[in-house]
Amino acid sequence: MLSKSMYPMEDIAVIAVRKYKLIKYVINFILIHRVFIWVGAMVNIDIDSFALYIGIKPGYLARLYYHSEGLGGLKLPKRNFQGKIKMSEAISFKKELDNKCISHLLSNSFLNDNEK
Repeated sequence: MLSKSMYPMEDIAVIAVRKYKLIKYVINFILIHRVFIWVGAMVNIDIDSFALYIGIKPGYLARLYYHSEGLGGLKLPKRNFQGKIKMSEAISFKKELDNKCISHLLSNSFLNDNEK
């Protein structure tokens, strides 16, 4: 598309000002109306970050995904076409894993106390 003005840089400046005003308007709308965006559902993490988050080695987690096994009896979260996992699913999996590990440790310590 050809520019109508003789100075094409003027058009670029006008576009930049319009974008700035739009961004400023959106930020003001969020601040005034207290619209909070929960990012957890939109963030995806890769397998290595997920492995570090739940506290196991990335290679071991990759093997579990390759052989479609679960971890500690829990089904692993689904990956998208890029091989990434939703952060919300990772958080819920971590909570379930922690609950299972804590209950497992408590049951083992209870058995050990009774054996003595």
